Amino acid sequence: MEVKELTNYDIKRIISRVEKEFGKIEKGTEEDYNPQLNYIEYGIYEVYSKIPITDYELQEAIPVIIYDLKGYIDNKKYDYTKIEEDKIIRFAKELEYLFNPFINEDININNIARNDLKGLFTLPIICLNRIYYSIDFWRNRYGKNGYFRMLEEMVLPITQIGKYPYALEEQYLEEKDNE
Repeated sequence: MEVKELTNYDIKRIISRVEKEFGKIEKGTEEDYNPQLNYIEYGIYEVYSKIPITDYELQEAIPVIIYDLKGYIDNKKYDYTKIEEDKIIRFAKELEYLFNPFINEDININNIARNDLKGLFTLPIICLNRIYYSIDFWRNRYGKNGYFRMLEEMVLPITQIGKYPYALEEQYLEEKDNE
């Protein structure tokens, strides 16, 4: 497996490249992705309660997760250890555990999904990308750590969040059936 050492430029650039490679969640269509977005946002807050970070640091952790997921797709290992702090990497790994079936054995996927890694990881990647931009919005609205304030007010009161509501395998299979 090839190892690519990342630079700060690579980390900043991945966010814009995601939209070209995987698509994006358009403003105003977030409700179509609410189960997935809510699950990830709930997970962000859970990890935040164990590893407190700022919303700026969260914006550093999101590209780390995206590179980890892209590594499966590209059959590469992306090395960001020289440019990211240990706390950011720990946060990213904890959050990634919630939706990566290759590190979380509780998430079951079938062989079809296992053989189409881009299809498997597109949904988490575009959700993370949308959250990345959302952080700026909430920071501007609520000030420093505004994103975490929004989570406390809007996302955490949701009580119907299941263990893995995306139904990753089912979502993937539905998309394949509709093609």
